[in-house]
Amino acid sequence: MSTQAIGEKINAPRMRWLLLCEAAVVLPHVQHMHIGISLLCLLIAAWGYLITVRKWSYPNMWIRLALVIIACVSVAYSYSTLVGRDAGVALLVLMLTLKLLELKTHRDVILFVFLGYFLVVTSFLFSQSIAMAVYMLLASIGLTSTLVMLSRHDQGLHVFSNLRVASTLVLQAIPLMLILFVLFPRLPSPLWFMPEDKKSGVTGLSDNMSPGDISSLIQSDAVAFRVKFEQQAPPLSQLYWRGPVLSYFDGRTWYNRSLPVPGSTESIQHSGDKTTYTITLEPHHKRWLFALDMPVELPAESFINPDYTLLANKDISQLKQYTVGSYNRYQIDLELQYMQRQYSLLLPETLNPRTRDWADQLRQQFSDNNQRIQHVLAQLRQQDFSYTLNPPLLGRNSVDDFLFNTRSGFCEHYAGSFVYLMRLLDIPARVVLGYQGGEYNELGDYLIVRQSDAHAWAEVWLANKGWIRIDPTAAVAPERVETGIDSALPERASSGGLSRSSSPLLRNLILYWDSINYRWDRWVLGYDAGKQRSFLQRLGINSDNWQDIAIAIMVTLGSMVLVISLWLNLQNRQRHKDSIARLYQQYCQRLARIGLQRQPHEGPTDFARRVSQKRQDLSQEVELITRFYIQLRYGRNPPEQLFSQFKQRIRHFKPRSGRRPIIA
Repeated sequence: MSTQAIGEKINAPRMRWLLLCEAAVVLPHVQHMHIGISLLCLLIAAWGYLITVRKWSYPNMWIRLALVIIACVSVAYSYSTLVGRDAGVALLVLMLTLKLLELKTHRDVILFVFLGYFLVVTSFLFSQSIAMAVYMLLASIGLTSTLVMLSRHDQGLHVFSNLRVASTLVLQAIPLMLILFVLFPRLPSPLWFMPEDKKSGVTGLSDNMSPGDISSLIQSDAVAFRVKFEQQAPPLSQLYWRGPVLSYFDGRTWYNRSLPVPGSTESIQHSGDKTTYTITLEPHHKRWLFALDMPVELPAESFINPDYTLLANKDISQLKQYTVGSYNRYQIDLELQYMQRQYSLLLPETLNPRTRDWADQLRQQFSDNNQRIQHVLAQLRQQDFSYTLNPPLLGRNSVDDFLFNTRSGFCEHYAGSFVYLMRLLDIPARVVLGYQGGEYNELGDYLIVRQSDAHAWAEVWLANKGWIRIDPTAAVAPERVETGIDSALPERASSGGLSRSSSPLLRNLILYWDSINYRWDRWVLGYDAGKQRSFLQRLGINSDNWQDIAIAIMVTLGSMVLVISLWLNLQNRQRHKDSIARLYQQYCQRLARIGLQRQPHEGPTDFARRVSQKRQDLSQEVELITRFYIQLRYGRNPPEQLFSQFKQRIRHFKPRSGRRPIIA
């Protein structure tokens, strides 16, 4: 077929369909692309449409080359690079759109479709949710229907027919996809590195804390992680999910200055029952692995540092599942090293004079550190301190302003001020960031910990006790720890948001949807090398031997292809036989209209013989149709063209009473 003849197949309706398919695969990327890139794509798409509809001439090679250069320069200017996820996807979107300016041949359209397939895959670099998977499946069906459209000999669009065929093809491929998903070796890390991923779109705890940081995070209902307990879950008041430890204070901000070097769990003296649980952690692009105080049994590829923060060997850039064993009764660092003690007492020298005076009074009033701590907590409970999301701004002496002036704040205000005061009393102290509590989902039997559960508390070191947890926020708002953040902050619960809805029906729908997402995360996104190894071992396959895996894949795929082929062959044969029977029934009905009714006991040959005796003018055509029918219906491997001849004979067989039918 000539190039010109193929090019004629891209008419206006088909061009509109191609633009619709492109819009479907590009739409998820619009929110990530620079506005200038989106506008450039719209202009190019409009140009391509006018080339088809208004019969404008195609741009020559030099114009297309100039457009490619403009596209590259636009991406480089918008993203300051051509490398990485965001810039790479934007460049791919532009290249796909530019292809609309040269849709001259069948090959051009096929290349356009396959570029669309590749763009579909890139959507999962931004989101791997169920909704995105379903949406991109539908987009893939639309692209496949374009290939079906090209295979037709006419220039019609046939949207529903094409979509039906494309859906059938995609559904037939799903079993093969599942087999490859289960058996194909899982890689421990992606094949490529995307530098933009480290900070793009990430919300969560940071490695420093200033007044207002956590109170702004508390407004987010995004899921931080989900927890599945092997035994009964501990009470809500014991769910302190430990994160980074902050030990350095510059007068305004607390910082995590500890080196990510391995510590030891051997220094942890624990008692009571162990709590074992599996956490499904959302990517936060840090190394922290949240765990209940105090983690003793650590997951693979992780370690605990000297501050007893659980750390992964590398940043958490994708969904991660890990299992931890913790004890809520423990003692750590009963002997504190000199350098660690001095580091846990460092403070700026000239700030917060009123707090320093109070510390001097406490030092003179009480001789025991434990008495000093209890007196400070009692003051927080008894004085007019309030727990609020909207505290007043603090000045240069932020601790003085909070403790003696505003007395309104969030957990970071209480934890930071308490640790500051403890250090003035020569009590080693530090701030711990993490999450507290969570929401139990009975539909999925797991705990949801959201960003709104972010919390800060203190640890102080006492002789013969080691580091102990003290939560000054609980002294002011005990309901925060005992019943959750919404009970302690009515203004947060009334600020809207689906996850805070008071409607039981809507609440159950939200939890049901979250349980579906949890299973998706756990069994699909969380199907890593460890889970694959465990699954294959149950099947008797050695996952460490590539030869065994390759044989399993080939045998399984071969068996599946064979089963599908046999099923399709039987379906086609049955469909073919049904068509033959339907055509023969039309033939019998036409004879019945002229008084030659086929009797129930008559076979095709007997019926043809009786018709020929009564209507000799029809005998030749009746015998030919009968011979075709018997050969197609009961013969072995009849020729393909025989069905077409049989169909044509039936179509033109129109007998009339007493007259010979006209045969084409």
